[in-house]
Amino acid sequence: TMTATIAAEMGEVAFGSVHYAALFCVGMILLAATFGLNIVAQRVLKRK
Repeated sequence: TMTATIAAEMGEVAFGSVHYAALFCVGMILLAATFGLNIVAQRVLKRK
């Protein structure tokens, strides 16, 4: 999973490298997906 990839590789990656930026982007994608899913869930629950 994406979370496991971040956890496994973050300790070995050089700060400021392309690999670091890629892992950071994966984290941002996870944050955006979680935020979006929560917004959708709240809207569905408000309709009921």
